[in-house]
Amino acid sequence: MADYLGISLPTFIKQHTHKVYGRRSLSEHRTKHGYDCTFLDRSADGKALCSVYPVRPQQCRTWPFWKENLESPDDWEHTEQVCPGSGQGQLYPIEKIRILRDSTPEL
Repeated sequence: MADYLGISLPTFIKQHTHKVYGRRSLSEHRTKHGYDCTFLDRSADGKALCSVYPVRPQQCRTWPFWKENLESPDDWEHTEQVCPGSGQGQLYPIEKIRILRDSTPEL
């Protein structure tokens, strides 16, 4: 991501990450939609637009197929309410979703 932004890794870490429980996480800022990633922009109608989409982290690539969203039908229903793309497009078997979810590397 640092290369994509044309900055050094130390600069990227300082400007775009923070420590959470001893690990690095991308920074977020409070918006009317909740907490948005530092790289998430919003269109006038509130649509989420990733400014680093081609190099987004695996965690972002696997959204909304995170464990907490798949634990129950109610959890998935909530996800569909906050993520308009959920429930749209090609249907993937749960096994493939779990493989993608579980292959998320640490930041």
